Amino acid sequence: MILGNSSQRSLFVWSAIFLSIWPLVFWDNPFFWDTVLFSRQADWYLQSGFSTLILPTELDAGHPPLWPLYLALGWKILGQHLIVSHLLMLPILIWLAWELSHLVTQFVSAPHRNWAMACAVAVPGLLAQATLFSNDILLAASLLGVLNALQKEKYWKIALCLSLAGMSSLRGIMIAPAVLMYAWIFFPQFRLQFSLYLWGAAANIPLVVWFGWHWVQTGWLTHPISSNWSSQHELGNLDTWVHNFLTIGFRFADQGRIVLWVGIFWVWLHGKWKYSSELTQLIGLFLLLTLWLSLVFIPFQNPPGHRYFLLEFILLAILSVQIIFQTWPDSIKVKILVLISFLSGHFWIYPESISKGWDSTLSYVNWSQERLEAVNYLKENQIPPEFVGSAFPLVHSGKYTHLNEEVWRFSEMDLSKNPYILYSNLCNGVSESTLKILNREWDVERSWGSWPVYFILYRNPEQFPVEPKQTPEMAIVEL
Repeated sequence: MILGNSSQRSLFVWSAIFLSIWPLVFWDNPFFWDTVLFSRQADWYLQSGFSTLILPTELDAGHPPLWPLYLALGWKILGQHLIVSHLLMLPILIWLAWELSHLVTQFVSAPHRNWAMACAVAVPGLLAQATLFSNDILLAASLLGVLNALQKEKYWKIALCLSLAGMSSLRGIMIAPAVLMYAWIFFPQFRLQFSLYLWGAAANIPLVVWFGWHWVQTGWLTHPISSNWSSQHELGNLDTWVHNFLTIGFRFADQGRIVLWVGIFWVWLHGKWKYSSELTQLIGLFLLLTLWLSLVFIPFQNPPGHRYFLLEFILLAILSVQIIFQTWPDSIKVKILVLISFLSGHFWIYPESISKGWDSTLSYVNWSQERLEAVNYLKENQIPPEFVGSAFPLVHSGKYTHLNEEVWRFSEMDLSKNPYILYSNLCNGVSESTLKILNREWDVERSWGSWPVYFILYRNPEQFPVEPKQTPEMAIVEL
């Protein structure tokens, strides 16, 4: 049957309905964090009339252009609006629900499937990324599609999903070898099937064509040495490796996942582990993908974020449910505790010195209102944006975050030049020493919000009086 068995159909229907409604609840949620890059790239495609697929160097982060092109085409047809951006996520989220329902049906025993599906959907990174125009949702759906296609021996689907994963993100290319290793280990019947290798080669054709064309047009594959992202691709030293290793460990314990590890450890310690071929295969899949992706990220300067491991977190949710719930099959308290551990992940807010995965929890969503109040205050007091220093993710213009007429942006934070600093605890990149200077030597002009997100406008008392002025850019802002 095209919709699978009754259990799979039930899981798919309710999860698809939820994941279809969820982004519409946040229909006016602006672009945030790294998704702003897609907004900028899509706007460039739109304004250039799709004259070329090669992005300007300042917008080219090295990823294939599938995702920003999808956004640009959606805007071209339906209009350049926030709600359109969220509507474009619906097909991807429904596909994700379809693949998740198949995976849960395959690996989780029948009594626990609804809980496993609920916990997988409740993964903080998934719920948070579903409120954004996120290619990580496409990447997760594509890789789940590969895993499910292996079970059904659908070679054409394996090729299609691998192509989509690679064309949506460089991480899709990075993780593909781990998926193929999983197939080689757990599906020995494929090793001598020549047709599988042909379809695997076909999956690489779009990537080879794209990167070949990109090389011819630009002279580089993923990024030029002078690009904004070049430092992220540089190899680090031993300290960097240790830091990234510990960071990855923290990511897998953060956002409530420590509860899952405690539960799994308790089951193992008390000898209540119930072995099965499905469980062994699921554990092998989780470990293989996690270890491979960790080895890819550890050597480089860019610390891995929570969303980089979204697929692994989803697999961990399914795995933990199967292990823990088989030990306490009739305990509603245990089931509720596990589900609450996922939901609690949105409220794990740390001190300023510890970077948070803001785009992987719903704690970020009120940032737009706080920013609006800060911008209105600047307008009312005729403080031009070039006087105000800030940091990622606040430096972007509203043209690319809110899709409005706000064409200006704040200056990059420089305490020696900026009369004002607009700081938020969203700004992971602001050092602890800078915060100490701001709090000790600068005046607090105004603050907005409290928990979980707050904004503070600092004023340097040594650079005043500064004559306020109304600039045309600030005058036309309508939020």
